Amino acid sequence: MMNNFTKTISSLFLAASLLLTPAFALADRGNKSDSERNLSGQTELKARTGTDNGKGNDGKNRGLGTSNSGPGRVNSIHGLLNRHHDDDECAILPANATSSLRMFRHDDDEGKHKCRVATTTPPIATPPSASTTPIESGITASTGTSTAAIAFTTDVPAVSTLFYGTQNPFSFVKVLGSPSELTSHAFSLVGLAANTTYFYVVLASNAIGTAVSNILTFTTSAIADVTSPIVSSVTATSTSVGSATLSWTTNEPSTSKVFFSTTTPLNLLTTTSMNSTSLVTNHSITVTTLATTTTYHFVVSSTDASGNTATSSDISFLVP
Repeated sequence: MMNNFTKTISSLFLAASLLLTPAFALADRGNKSDSERNLSGQTELKARTGTDNGKGNDGKNRGLGTSNSGPGRVNSIHGLLNRHHDDDECAILPANATSSLRMFRHDDDEGKHKCRVATTTPPIATPPSASTTPIESGITASTGTSTAAIAFTTDVPAVSTLFYGTQNPFSFVKVLGSPSELTSHAFSLVGLAANTTYFYVVLASNAIGTAVSNILTFTTSAIADVTSPIVSSVTATSTSVGSATLSWTTNEPSTSKVFFSTTTPLNLLTTTSMNSTSLVTNHSITVTTLATTTTYHFVVSSTDASGNTATSSDISFLVP
């Protein structure tokens, strides 16, 4: 009777030692160097010494597995103490572990209990997709004589589209922005008419919805005027003693100025003059207090709004 009791106690201690050994081996795994681990990323934790041919007593291959379900699953290393002896899975680390690590039990040809460890890297998390419709802000337009640059931003990535035209709200031209979803958007327009007002609308779209701006405007710059007025029909007349009236026309609105002197040629930087700053096309200036019965030389000048100046040739007039 005592022998049977002793055998029973020995069997229980043996079973407990077989269960505890893989658990302590697993806990000690983090202290091992890389050279002690299998190069394939798999580590054998053995309850006892011996070789492992990957097969159990029944001759079946009991290698690594990936299942984390079934009656043998335990949620911690301590769970090994309570697992069923015939379960395939030895242990599993918590779900929030850096790697998903699992241990699977199998028996070698000698019936020795062993566990293997398999590690897998969890998938890299992808950024969440947009959950709101874009909000447009900072819409600006800078122009040249035939070009315009439209820019704006959105609070979330979106695809942008521009509609523009010289009429509101019809005859709009559609311009598609970058096919990629961005937060900074820009459009460059060319071939526009100078000194012209354009209407435009910008859209920003993502999978959730589309934002549409108000109808906005921009005006292109006028082409720079580099052409001087044309001075024509210059005449000098007198209606009173000691005076002379100079008259002429120009092809565009411009100022009026008369230079006069008794000597020639006239130095326009120092010669006496009279002027009017009004922009007109029909010009007339009367010069008084001139010496009577004296010949004077006159030059008329006109300057347009862009600063282009035209000057007539010298004309002479005998003042009565």
